[in-house]
Amino acid sequence: MREIFGVVILNYLNYADTIACVDSIRQQSLQPKRIVIVDNASPNESHTKLLDRFADEGDVQVLQTGKNLGYARGNNVGIAYLKRQGITNVFISNPDVTFADPDYFRKLCALETPKNVAMIGTRIVDEQGNDQSPYPVAVVASRPIGEKLMTFLKDLIKYVLAVLHIMPPVKRGPSDGSSPRPDTFPHTEDAVLDPTTHMLHGAAIFFVGDYLQRFDGYYKGTFLYGEEDALALICQREGMRQLYAGTLELVHAGTSSTDMAWKQKAAKRKSLYWREGRMKVDWLALFPLRAFEQQYRRADGNGRNESR
Repeated sequence: MREIFGVVILNYLNYADTIACVDSIRQQSLQPKRIVIVDNASPNESHTKLLDRFADEGDVQVLQTGKNLGYARGNNVGIAYLKRQGITNVFISNPDVTFADPDYFRKLCALETPKNVAMIGTRIVDEQGNDQSPYPVAVVASRPIGEKLMTFLKDLIKYVLAVLHIMPPVKRGPSDGSSPRPDTFPHTEDAVLDPTTHMLHGAAIFFVGDYLQRFDGYYKGTFLYGEEDALALICQREGMRQLYAGTLELVHAGTSSTDMAWKQKAAKRKSLYWREGRMKVDWLALFPLRAFEQQYRRADGNGRNESR
C-alpha cells in the first residue's frame, strides 16, 4: 500500500528550511505515517532547534548522526529508521522543497506505475520556474569495459588536479542539477525514463516497490554529488525504472545549506565533491553485475543516532 509511506529530510545547518518543509507537508491532504528528520551533525544549534520545534509531534522523529555522513549515508540513516518501523515506501525530500499543491502526496500515491518502477520523481522547478528534472545520464553500464575504464581514469585525473588546485572549478555538470535540459523533453507529461539517457533530480525522490527491500537506500560511496547517477546505474543493472510524473510539481530553492556551510568557497567545494561523486560512480560501473550489487548494498544506515 503506497499510501503508507514515510518522509526523510536531511538537515545540515539550515533548520529554518527544514521546519518550513515539514510545515508545508503538514498542509497535505494525505499525511505520511512518519516524518524522519536527520540532522547531519550540524555544527550549530540545528539539532536542539528541531527537537524543541517537534517535541510535541509524535509522528516526527529527529535523529542526529555522530558526524557529517554526506548526503547518501545521511539519508540512509532515516531510511533505516523507517524500515525498522516496517515502512518501505519512502519519500526523500531536500529541506528547501515546497509542496504547493495540497493534494501532492495523494496524487503521487495514486499514480499507476509498471511493476518495475522503483523510484518516482515529479516535475521540479526552481524559484524562476526553470525545469530541474529529469536530466541526462552520465554513466552507462553497458558501455565497453575499455571505455568505462578510460572514463574513470580521466575523472580520477581531473579529481586529483582539482584537489591540487591545478584545475579550475566545474561551472556546470549533470550531477549538480544545472546541466542544459533537452528542449524536446515533455516536462509536463508522465513518462517512464530510459535509465541510459535520463534520470530523476535528487531533490525529491519517492522509493517504491521492492527497492528498499532489496537495497539499503543510496550508494554510500558518494558524499554530496553523484547519488542520482548511482540510482540510474542500478536501474540499468537491475532492470528497474524511474517514473517521471510531469503532471505534479514541486519548487526547489537550491543550495542553501551548502552555501551556508562554505560561504565564499562554495563553488570550489561543490566542484570538488561533484568530481569525486562522478569518479565514485564511474568506479561502480566497472564492476560485473554480482560484484556491483555487493558494492551497492554497502550503502548502509549505520552511524551513531541520537533521537529525542
